[in-house]
Amino acid sequence: MKAILPTSSPQNKQVMALTDRAIDEVRNLLKKRGKPSVGIRIGVKSGGCSGLKYFVEYADEKGKYDEVVQEQDITILIDPKALMYLLGTQMDYVSEQFKSEALPSIAKLASKHGIAPLKKLGQNFIFDESLCDKIVRASGLKKGDIALEVGPGPAGLTRSILNASPKELIVIEMDDRCIPLLDEIKTIYPALTIKHADALKIKLQDLSIDKKINIISNLPYNIGSVLLIAWLHQFQILNSMTLMLQKEVVDRIVAKPGTKAYGRLSVICQIVCNVEKCFDVSPKAFYPEPKIWSSVVRLEPKKNVPNQNLLLKIEKITNIAFSGRRKMIKSSLKLLSPDISSILKKLSIADTLRAENLSPQDYLALAEEMIILEF
Repeated sequence: MKAILPTSSPQNKQVMALTDRAIDEVRNLLKKRGKPSVGIRIGVKSGGCSGLKYFVEYADEKGKYDEVVQEQDITILIDPKALMYLLGTQMDYVSEQFKSEALPSIAKLASKHGIAPLKKLGQNFIFDESLCDKIVRASGLKKGDIALEVGPGPAGLTRSILNASPKELIVIEMDDRCIPLLDEIKTIYPALTIKHADALKIKLQDLSIDKKINIISNLPYNIGSVLLIAWLHQFQILNSMTLMLQKEVVDRIVAKPGTKAYGRLSVICQIVCNVEKCFDVSPKAFYPEPKIWSSVVRLEPKKNVPNQNLLLKIEKITNIAFSGRRKMIKSSLKLLSPDISSILKKLSIADTLRAENLSPQDYLALAEEMIILEF
């Protein structure tokens, strides 16, 4: 059975129909959250470049011009501003649009559970829903994918990820205070899996999943780089990583040879992944405001990635090379081999160059040669 919205227009047309699925979604939410004092309002708002976006909200009072759909025990209010976009259409609202509105706002949910950022955990919370949505869009996450988030905190990004309809979203949170909040979200989003643990102690392979993972996270500043390097060593199980980090760190990840920001992190990330800086984020987007800017970066593992032994060798070489980044490599790399100049000559790499002048492919070739020579 469909609920038909009456209209006062002269043509007296059917303006809108709500399908049984839409009605069922609303009824299920009412059971979980309880009935609003008046009803549920449906409208549209600008979605930016993506066009119009429908929204659903609990209404405490009827708007002066709201149209009303009454389906058994459910009162649905239609924002009149939405009617011009809904003429003659049948709205079968996807479950995520209802689910998102079944919860309080990000900030209210955090307040409800008494969660404030802790400096010792490197926490800076995001309460901006549009920013969270932007991060998920940058990730390229598709319906049915597997996603992983570390340090969800008040779960703003968590909700945006879930609204993209992944098969499963695994969140790893060590802060005891956040678990009840995440449990509340799970009552609305069954695709959410909560791991109460330290992300530094979890291997991706131990998550027991049947598809490659898409990591989407606003990483704590104090462990972001450490986690990134650990994940690069587990590239076989990764589909992509979309990470919010300090702008300085992201600039190093994407830096080109010969630039000030170019270093070990640049080399290792670019050997394993194709890297792309997505956008910068102002300190004003966080609570509390950090003193520095952040950036979002996307990393996607390449098809031909070095094996673990080769990757470890690259780490060793870059550690030595960039420890004396202003030295010529014929001097800084003598720790690897006293005959380093001959090895570099064989690879057509000038031994008068400095560490910052060698490309990721140069370091890869050098690591391969050192393994052959058993250094």
